[in-house]
Amino acid sequence: MPEKKQYERTLALLLPRTKVPGPYYRVVYNFYLSNFALTDWDNLIKPFQDSLVKQGIISDDRFILEATVRKSEAEEDRIEVEIYSREIAE
Repeated sequence: MPEKKQYERTLALLLPRTKVPGPYYRVVYNFYLSNFALTDWDNLIKPFQDSLVKQGIISDDRFILEATVRKSEAEEDRIEVEIYSREIAE
């Protein structure tokens, strides 16, 4: 199975079954990675955002107006994400 498909299946199992009201969003991503030096943070974002939409957590990733991304070295891989609703585009 291709890596991206496996990643999406894993996210589908792990993401909470909740919906963040929009219409706009601010997202904070914290990636903790064992292969820290080998991974570009921007390659992690798009499949994760697509999974947020597929799971119905956000309506559309085009409505993410602001994002903060942190990548840290860790013994075990994990992702922490905070999603905030925004009423208007500032």
